[in-house]
Amino acid sequence: MKAQFHLPLATYPDASSFSLLQNAVAVSHHQKADLTASIPLVRMEPVQPRFPSFIDLEKKRAEAERFSNDNGTVLGQTLRDYAKKAEVEVEIQPFDTSEPFVAQTLAELSRAYDLSILEASELMRPLIESVLFESGRPLLLFPSDNFCGRIDAVAVAWDGGATVARALTGARLLLEQASRVVLISVTDDKQIDERSRDHLVAALRKAGLAVDVTAVQANGDSPASVIQAAALERKADLLVAGAFGHSRLREFVLGGVTRSLLTRLEMPALLCHQLECTQCVADDRNIDHFLEKRALHRCEVSQARTNHRDHRKTDAATDALKSDRTGPPRDLQQSSDLPQVIAHQQDICRFGGGGKIAPANGDADIGGGKCRRHHRSS
Repeated sequence: MKAQFHLPLATYPDASSFSLLQNAVAVSHHQKADLTASIPLVRMEPVQPRFPSFIDLEKKRAEAERFSNDNGTVLGQTLRDYAKKAEVEVEIQPFDTSEPFVAQTLAELSRAYDLSILEASELMRPLIESVLFESGRPLLLFPSDNFCGRIDAVAVAWDGGATVARALTGARLLLEQASRVVLISVTDDKQIDERSRDHLVAALRKAGLAVDVTAVQANGDSPASVIQAAALERKADLLVAGAFGHSRLREFVLGGVTRSLLTRLEMPALLCHQLECTQCVADDRNIDHFLEKRALHRCEVSQARTNHRDHRKTDAATDALKSDRTGPPRDLQQSSDLPQVIAHQQDICRFGGGGKIAPANGDADIGGGKCRRHHRSS
């Protein structure tokens, strides 16, 4: 089966670079893959000013749309020229979308392909994060420099976690063309499971790859920069790494290594995100929405979020929910939707039976146990 690569392009307010087009064509040529480029033709929603303005908003809107269309035309034609010279099958798919939904739409389109290709840039970071965390597919990220296209040696930032294991699965297409793998672990950043690493080494060697194992120390430096330096020193053409992060209210909370790779990338990197439970994501957004509308005590918020993030089963749940001096706000004492928002199946403490929060001097019976994380038992 022939590999299918996806190239999400930006046309407004900043356009994707020509080096990204060259790199996408080069890697598609060496991997014998087809390339599909999605080009958004941005449409601006009409704005009705609340007060008289000397600015011609309609003219500005038309100029922005024309700018996006012109960029899309240039990018599409340039990509065709590069692909023709490299004898790569390329398909250009322009589409109309309103400006706020460009990144989301490109992430949704990326789900149909084996991987997506983008360029590391602070200006493109919203698009990068959306494709990385919402597409469910691997992301091949290039620095701004031109890339030869051939991937013979692959470095893996190995910490034994599920996220990098998923990234290895996403890199399988690229590993088929490689002959050598280097496993790089930062030993003073996180404890490494050597038995798990040895199992991976044996599996990769059985698959026909030469494997080297390298342990490095950060010594206070960024683990991402240390990993990249070690990979470049060992002549790796690609870095495979897991991407840690989750979304909250359309903003992405990134892990330290992931953040560094997105902003200070020195070599091509394939990143893959461990998919979150859809119920988790929905509950996370519901919690944030609820907490925006109503004020909860700090200890309540901390308890709910800690249990939600860690998915810890609590055999002993809260018997008495007390605040420091006063009880919860009066309008929350009879709230029926609070347990539905805070509780995620059986993994999160439910505040009160029957959807009620007990007063500070009362008891809230939840499963007959007591949660001692923030409160003393009565």
